[in-house]
Amino acid sequence: MKGVKENSYYIIGMGNIGKILVQRLLQVGVNKDHIKVTDIDSTRVENISSGFGVKALAIESAGVGEMDVIIVAAGPKAVPDILKTIDGSLKAGQVVISMAAAVPLSLMRKLVSKPVSIVRILPNPPSLVGKGMNPVSFEPFEKAGVKEMVKDFLAVLGDTIEVDDEMMTWSVGLTGAALRTIFPVMDGMIRAGVEAGLSPEDSRRVAAQIFNGVSALALETELSLEQIHNMTPMQTLDETAVSELFLETARITRQKVEATQASIIDQ
Repeated sequence: MKGVKENSYYIIGMGNIGKILVQRLLQVGVNKDHIKVTDIDSTRVENISSGFGVKALAIESAGVGEMDVIIVAAGPKAVPDILKTIDGSLKAGQVVISMAAAVPLSLMRKLVSKPVSIVRILPNPPSLVGKGMNPVSFEPFEKAGVKEMVKDFLAVLGDTIEVDDEMMTWSVGLTGAALRTIFPVMDGMIRAGVEAGLSPEDSRRVAAQIFNGVSALALETELSLEQIHNMTPMQTLDETAVSELFLETARITRQKVEATQASIIDQ
């Protein structure tokens, strides 16, 4: 298998995730001529093409079959039609990666007739700076070489963990939607800093570094969460309630993704 810098990439969908992928691939040294993009919105394609120097490639083009890695970064409901459209152009040995939260590997395999590798990844916004946590699922029979290549690709975006495909609905709440529960906490900390007299910029820096530091304690030491917790003896809120709120948010997110997945399978 080729390395990350040697592969060619076709990215379908130029929303937030698609844009992040283009940026990160270029930042790690992938030649702009090795990246092709498309989107149903031509304005998005034009903006990405002019902003990053990559070229557009129509989804119906036979040229799709010449790309090493095809990345579907569109919304879940668009994925089945996209796979049906590109199926005729695909060739053996290519790797098709879906970034959609609610489309299982089993459904994608039914929609793709060619002997290509199909991989499912769940990205998130911190991937923009190479700090994301991006769970990945492979089909049971996937070759070791493909897995290695995909994990090298994911290292460009941050960290990863391999999970069974059935766990991806949970992963949305754990690594994706969880950000929406963390941001309000950071926002409150920033507002408190401003109220204390710090500039918005300094307050944001303080809040972000606190999150960064706590994460480092969890990742880089063997301290238990209780030990880390006890380093700060002052209790300021109902911590059990906050913990339960985050847990319930992950559960609700899973239920929503499962409902979307069921509607896509029933199409």
